[in-house]
This record gives sequence, C-alpha cells and structure tokens, in this order.
Amino acid sequence: MTSTEAYVAAIGALHETGDEDRAGALTDYVESRTWNPGFRCWDEGFHSDRVVLFANTWMANMLHDRGFGVKAMEALSLVGRLMFTGGPGEPFGMDGIGPIAVWYEGTLSYINAGGPGSNFLFRNFLPYINPDGSVPHYNDDLGGRAGIWAEKWASLDGTSWLYYTASRRSPFEPLERDTTCDPSATEVPGLVAREVQIYPNPAGTFVNFWLPGRSKGEITIRIRDVSGRISSNFELAGTDSGFRLELTGWKPGVYLVEILSGEGTRKGKFLKL
Repeated sequence: MTSTEAYVAAIGALHETGDEDRAGALTDYVESRTWNPGFRCWDEGFHSDRVVLFANTWMANMLHDRGFGVKAMEALSLVGRLMFTGGPGEPFGMDGIGPIAVWYEGTLSYINAGGPGSNFLFRNFLPYINPDGSVPHYNDDLGGRAGIWAEKWASLDGTSWLYYTASRRSPFEPLERDTTCDPSATEVPGLVAREVQIYPNPAGTFVNFWLPGRSKGEITIRIRDVSGRISSNFELAGTDSGFRLELTGWKPGVYLVEILSGEGTRKGKFLKL
C-alpha cells in the first residue's frame, strides 16, 4: 500500500479500533514520507509526487487538529487553486486531478477540511443536491470520455461527505456508538440554514438565489441599494426554491435582499462588480 489516501483510511481504522499507538506511528511515518516541501502539499503516494485533491483533503482533515494546522492550510490552499473549476455548467467546485468538471464528493471533502472559500463553495453546492437528498457524483459526464469516473449518478461517498459536512463532523473521528435514528425524519438537522443563499458573491452579470426550507405559497423578493432605493421587486409563486436574476446594466455596489413570505422575512446581500 503506497497511496496516501489508502494510508489515511488505514489510520482511521486503527483509531476506530482504539489502537492509538499504531495509528500515531503510522501517521508520523506517512506524513513525513508524503509531504512535498517544494509544493507545500502531500503527494499522491510514496511513488508519485502528483498533486491530487483527495490526498490533501484527507490528510488535512485528519491532521489539522493534531499539530499540523499550518501544513494543512498550505496544502488546501494549493489544491484549491489548482483544482477549482466552474465547468462545464454553472456549479463551482473541485475536480480530483485537474480542473475539468465538478466532482461533488471531492468538493465536499475540501469543504469538510475547511479549505479557503469553503463557505462559498457549500452555499453554491446546496442547489445541486438531488431531491431525495443524495449527492451526484459529477456535474457532467464529459460526453462519456471519462468512463465511470465522470457520471451524474447518485454517489454514496458524496452523500456520506454531505452528512459529515452538514453536521460539522469529521469522518476521521471515532464513530458514535449510539446509531439510533428517526426513520420518519424528513430533514437532516443543520443541513441547510434558514437564510437566503446568494451566489456567486461578488456577482458579475447574474446572481443566483436559493431559499432553503421553501414552502408552498407566493413570496416577494425585494432588492435595495445601500441608499434604500428599491432596485428590483417581484413575486415568485409555487414551490421553486431557486431563481436567477440577470444583473446586466446594474450599477456596481452592495445590494440588500429581502425575501418576504408567510413564514417571515429572510435577508441577505451581495456585491455587484
């Protein structure tokens, strides 16, 4: 076994079984063998110095609270710059080896590790969750050119990362022994916030809004500039949770958003570049 990712999985298993001595020794061994002082990140494995997403998100997630916080953020900053992509399509996120398409599982592992820009990425990701709560594998199948690696099917791994990220837990922490759950529950606690989600922010020619927990009924969307003057005022009917607003011709500046419905008022703001 020479893959950094595989070693992290083995270390997690040792922690789970309570074998802290072997877990600690293996952690020190793998960290020292795979850290690349030139790139300031962890290599793909013992025999590959390729920069890949999972090697660094997994190592950073496991090590940031164990005295490796500086290295963790250096590694996440590098892979964040190298793997960030917005295509094809509108979602933003990370790819695993090169910035070609958005790999949701990998993106969530980056967010879970606390990489730079994680809050923006998580807000941007939420509208792309499947209606049943599962997470797609990729946002695009690349015309079949990438085989099974780029598919839109629901991903068990990605959905698991969503659970850990939304519950603010690390998958490398020991499991809780109480595994009881409510089979009738329809929401995961903490999955979405009640405030309106706005992205991209800052915005260019358009901005997207997403309303978590949107219930049926009409709502009014009111957008003001910082002087209080209403720049846009319209209604949204039905149960749509997201909408897009074209900003061509809008003046640069900060805009304040109010979403009014029978459930109350939600607020947000965005910067128009």
